[in-house]
Amino acid sequence: MDPLLEWPKFLSALFSNLHEFLLVRMGRLQQQSGAETSPDCVSA
Repeated sequence: MDPLLEWPKFLSALFSNLHEFLLVRMGRLQQQSGAETSPDCVSA
């Protein structure tokens, strides 16, 4: 097992998990603030 070959896999998995987490967080924030804003702003 070459650590140098494992790093890209680990980083890509970590980044995808972080990206999904951020998308969920941003989605929840948009849903919460969606009550005050118009649907156009939320969909954009």
